[in-house]
Amino acid sequence: MKHTPGPWTDPRCYTEPNGDIYRATVYCGGDGRAEKLRAAATLSTPDETDLANLHLIAAAPELLEICRIAHDAILGVTEAGWDISTLKPYQYKLRFVIDKAKGK
Repeated sequence: MKHTPGPWTDPRCYTEPNGDIYRATVYCGGDGRAEKLRAAATLSTPDETDLANLHLIAAAPELLEICRIAHDAILGVTEAGWDISTLKPYQYKLRFVIDKAKGK
């Protein structure tokens, strides 16, 4: 599975004249031009939890990348023969999260 590369936008909120949010969307792809953007997630009448979830979705590409870097760093240190037994559980958790993000 291949996702749209980051960065993805922070949620863009569309409001009623009274200030109520009626839609919030996280966009991804393109170079900022509207015709190249895709909606990664859209919620109608989002509440505070919905907006927090949209921020998490927006951070997904960067989170995946840093997980890959951390996993590879732990793996490299292990292959070099260092005793990193305390880090091993994190290596497995990172692998799990990376695989989950890739749909495996």
